[in-house]
Amino acid sequence: MLCFGLLKLLRNSLRITSREQQYQPRDQQLQPEKLRSVLRPIFESMLEGIGYQGAPQLHDKEKKQAVLDAMHQKVADYGMTLDDPLSAKGFRLGFSEAALAYPDHSVAVQTYIAIFTWIVVQIDDITPSIKNEFQKRFLRGEEQPLPILRGLAAIFREAYDHWDPVLANLLVKSVSFAFARQVRPAPERVRARICATPFRPFGHKQARGLGFVTANLLDAEEGFRRMQVTAAGVSFPYYFRHMSGITEAYAIFTYPSGQYPDLSQFLEAIPDIALFININNDVLSFYKEEIAGESTNYIHNRARCERKDPLAVVREVQQEVVDCVGRVNRILEGREPYLQAWQVHMTGHIAMHTVNPRYRLAELGLGEEHPLR
Repeated sequence: MLCFGLLKLLRNSLRITSREQQYQPRDQQLQPEKLRSVLRPIFESMLEGIGYQGAPQLHDKEKKQAVLDAMHQKVADYGMTLDDPLSAKGFRLGFSEAALAYPDHSVAVQTYIAIFTWIVVQIDDITPSIKNEFQKRFLRGEEQPLPILRGLAAIFREAYDHWDPVLANLLVKSVSFAFARQVRPAPERVRARICATPFRPFGHKQARGLGFVTANLLDAEEGFRRMQVTAAGVSFPYYFRHMSGITEAYAIFTYPSGQYPDLSQFLEAIPDIALFININNDVLSFYKEEIAGESTNYIHNRARCERKDPLAVVREVQQEVVDCVGRVNRILEGREPYLQAWQVHMTGHIAMHTVNPRYRLAELGLGEEHPLR
């Protein structure tokens, strides 16, 4: 999924300082074969612990075509195209996200989720000075200067057609907060990762709403770029990771009001669903990021603050995923169809990693065939 941590990275300018021994990424990274032998049982333990049974099977061809047709119509309505590679990849990503993680939703809601995903994965390409004004224009009801920003504003307003007003408010807030953090153009390396990632919320290296918008502005702050994280700042890696993501929006997507009208049945579970989206992605993304030599992800940032080996942190986070899923299951126990909606979502979110070659899980024997092929 986008799973889904699109902007979860702490920038290289965030350095760790302490009188204690400083964390340092390993000078000699584990060879891929050794890394696989260490990570495979960790990943398997997590998947077994949360009861993952494999990627969903999607057989409703008419529904898939209806969603694709509606998506193409939205693209035309917003005055946009799929000519740009990032736009085209984001379109496919959005379709997969909606189909795999929310297969029982209506065509209209699946289309919303798919288009939402398609838009947010392209936000980093917008000129910072223009993007920086989005919130002001949106709150004043002013016209946005670019088709993609007009599309983003439209998708925010449409949220109230599909979700309870309280949830729609939270959805819009979460996305705009994260969007505002990134006021500098993302490097090509990051943009390439964005278009292939599920919603890490996002992120997943996934994109996030007005929270997504606000968080992106933080990179422009000189104080942030000079900031040095200390050993006492153990809460900061996840705080920043959560700020720069839109997992709350993807958690809310699980329960459109037309199908799940009773807010009291699931609202308590939303924080843990959002947490699951984030940290599950952190675990399942770790292998491909470690192979690529990345050391600015949540696992490494936490390892720095806690003065631990990153592999020890992976083990801890995978258990946190299992615990998180257990809490959601207990909250929703006996509350159908709300429990089933969550379990379908969880399965699809995992599958967005196992079926996507980007995560290289086939190298650990955990890859699956994409059900949309």
